[in-house]
Amino acid sequence: MSAQAPPVAAYAVDSDSEEEDGELHIYDDCNEIRRKIKAMLAKGQKITPWLREIGGVNSNSYQQFMKAKGPTGGCQNRTYRAAYEYFERQRIAEGKPKSKKRLDAEAALGSSEGFSTVAVRGMWCGPGNVPVVDEYGRVSIAREF
Repeated sequence: MSAQAPPVAAYAVDSDSEEEDGELHIYDDCNEIRRKIKAMLAKGQKITPWLREIGGVNSNSYQQFMKAKGPTGGCQNRTYRAAYEYFERQRIAEGKPKSKKRLDAEAALGSSEGFSTVAVRGMWCGPGNVPVVDEYGRVSIAREF
């Protein structure tokens, strides 16, 4: 009988994303986290034990996160933060390097910021202006032509 590896949460690994102030800086957008979850499930991981392992995430919260769309869709959901931390600790425990997408996000967002976990619900723009959301979830105002 072979011994099973301990769950990722059991590894004593400090995340590169965790600053000295204890705040977690997230460098994967919501779409990337959903992609990682789907890939993990395709390998046979059962969702209920995994949700317990990452901090007791409610299955309704998980379903809402998975149904959301876009790079910031679901950013305020507890599943996003918990799953990001799980996958980051797994990456470190396995000794894998940061992905190109992760390095690009760090460069664009700064190593002390990361993706926002606050949803933008609405925005007022003047006449002829429109809000534009970039691939990192940052909002700017552009002229409408």
